[in-house]
Amino acid sequence: MVGGEPFFPAQQDFFKPRGLNVLQGYATADLGSIAYETPAIQGMVIDEDVYVEIFAQALVTNFNKHYPLIRFATVDMSAILVGQSPCGRTKRRIKGWMGRADQATKVRGMFVRPEQVADLEALVKLRLQVKQIDGQDSLQVLCEVKNILSETTKLITEGVRSVLHLRGEVVLHAIGSLPDNGIVLTTSVNAKFLIY
Repeated sequence: MVGGEPFFPAQQDFFKPRGLNVLQGYATADLGSIAYETPAIQGMVIDEDVYVEIFAQALVTNFNKHYPLIRFATVDMSAILVGQSPCGRTKRRIKGWMGRADQATKVRGMFVRPEQVADLEALVKLRLQVKQIDGQDSLQVLCEVKNILSETTKLITEGVRSVLHLRGEVVLHAIGSLPDNGIVLTTSVNAKFLIY
């Protein structure tokens, strides 16, 4: 059983040929366990001690009298699945993690937020590209800069480490060469992109 961040198909494909049946759980630090996969691997069964509503993002109510949370917004998007799980569990199911409703993404367990990226200096435009390679997050920092110099690469690399607390490959580009799709952040199961 794994948890803590999305279990992407590329990661799942790494374990299957090795004969490992890895299932995922969905939880938050505030609520604990919310839902879990069963061997049927058709959605995630919602835990008995929480109530989940979906309004694009999952809103979760727990029944803990010592630490009650009512309609706690997880910022994780999901959907309710119709019908009972083939495993026989009768509790409702969610589709699982389908992205985030805000503009943050996780890279190697660390959240990256647009306001952090805004703190990086000497840039015209910045695009953080996060991909799954062999089950590992790979971070590439694509930067539009006025002067493509080796010291610029060094400064940006140091800035990324200092502000984001992550290491990534810095690639410099001429002004106007990066895509301008107007989205601050999109996340998918295949790749995650952060654009500033």
